[in-house]
Amino acid sequence: MQEFYVINDERRLYLYTHDGDEWNLHYIHGDPCTVFKAQDINEKVSDVKTYLMEEYNADSVKDFLFHIVADANASVTDMIMFAFLGEKPDDESLAKKSRTDYVIPIEPLVKDAIRELSSNKDLMIREYGMNYGGYWYSMKGDVLTRQHKFVLTAYTLSVSEILGYIRQEEQTNE
Repeated sequence: MQEFYVINDERRLYLYTHDGDEWNLHYIHGDPCTVFKAQDINEKVSDVKTYLMEEYNADSVKDFLFHIVADANASVTDMIMFAFLGEKPDDESLAKKSRTDYVIPIEPLVKDAIRELSSNKDLMIREYGMNYGGYWYSMKGDVLTRQHKFVLTAYTLSVSEILGYIRQEEQTNE
């Protein structure tokens, strides 16, 4: 079964595969990301899944396992999750199972990034915080604060940087 990690960065979906210590960005139709709007997420994800089935010569989308990295906005995460997993959001038991089993929460990843990168005093993360996915984060002690804004003086965490924290989080949970 082929596993994919789906990361949303401000309405741009990135698909990655993981092989050993390497993360590989998966291009769809030659593009590094799939841009979407709330009203067309199902159509865009359907196109991605069709492309993957053709590329991997798969009989069904069930040949793939999708891990969704949560967006700070839970409703966006749910839209992405339901589009990839094919479950209906009104079925509460499926929604809870899917979120638990397939969604990687963003908060622990950002906390790990802040803890690790704060040791580099030049980045001034303790003073100005960190931007990721359209949100600004800061941490006092072990309490993470999030606001829907972008701070120019804050460090901006990239999609490729968040990948390393995904593996750290998975290893912590094993």
